[in-house]
Order: sequence, then C-alpha cells, then structure tokens
Amino acid sequence: MKFGRQIFSRSALIATFALVAAPLIADTGSGRQVTPTADPVAPCETYQVRVGDTLGVIAARTGNSGIRSADIFEANRDQLNSPDRIEAGLEIRIPCTTGERFVPVLAYPDVPELVVAPLWEASSGSGLVQVLIRWGHEAGFDVIVESDGDWRFGVPFSHNGSFRGAVGEVLSGFSTAAVAPYVTFYTNNVMTIGAR
Repeated sequence: MKFGRQIFSRSALIATFALVAAPLIADTGSGRQVTPTADPVAPCETYQVRVGDTLGVIAARTGNSGIRSADIFEANRDQLNSPDRIEAGLEIRIPCTTGERFVPVLAYPDVPELVVAPLWEASSGSGLVQVLIRWGHEAGFDVIVESDGDWRFGVPFSHNGSFRGAVGEVLSGFSTAAVAPYVTFYTNNVMTIGAR
C-alpha cells in the first residue's frame, strides 16, 4: 500500500494499528494525537527520523527535558526547510537542555482577584420568605414581599454558588406547592417575593 513517498507492507500496517491501544500524546504543531514509541530520545545526541515522526513527537519523547519542537527545528535549520516537513531516515541533532527556561511573569493589573463562591444555607423548618430576605440582603438586594404566605423547608438546604442560582434551585423545590412562590429580579438590585 502506498502513502505519499513511503511504501508500507501489510505487516507494518497491522503493527501500526496494534499501537492504537498505547497512550496518546498531542503532536504540537499539527494538532493530531499520536502514539509515542517506547524508546525515548536522548538530549545532546543525534536521532534518525522514523516514518510517522514529527518534531512534536520527537520533542515529547525527550521526556521532561524542556526541549520543544521549535528547539529541534532551530538546531537543524541547515537540514530542514520547514518544521512541518521532515523525512524518514534523516539524521537530526537533538539540542541539549540548558537548565530551566526563563518564563516571564505576566502581570494582569486589571483582573480582579478570584472570590470564593458563597454558601447559601437554610435549615429544616425555616420559612422561605425569611430565608430569601436574609439571602437578598447578604447579596446586596432590596427585598419586597408581595404575599402574606410562607413556605417551610422540609429538609436542610445548601447551595455553593451564585445568589440567583441558589434562589432558582430553592424555587424549583417549591414549584409543586399548592400555591407556588415566585421571585422577580430587577436591574436595580430589587427582588420581589410573591405567590402565584
């Protein structure tokens, strides 16, 4: 069977398909996933390119040496015209690692610090209206109650996340009540609680 310039025998293709069960690694540059061979590539030595190798695969097989495909390409510019085009049988140099790479620390002055999501809780037997008033004030909302009715929590409740997410989850739990509660949010941080 012929693929490009390489001719594969049937046994070579069967052996290639047998490697599919091995772990996959990403081939930098092409976006493909490829199966690495078992034998590693040593830094500071030469390496004979095999069928199916890419600079990304070869770099990955150097282990945690810090060598990237771009490093291999730079070390072999005299032999390679493009990092995407290497031929089987070519003898290439694997560069030595020079220790740790300099990684610049990027400052993001306009990015706010991460905030832990609040925990919204209600105990069994608590009244829904009082819980929503407390939660609303904690979230910075003015709360208007439009109904005299109240609903009781039958089980303890907790929600780790947004205020609106907690209210939505609680309301879905009370949606089967004879008179279901509703909450309306307004853009000026006002929340109304009522009954349908």
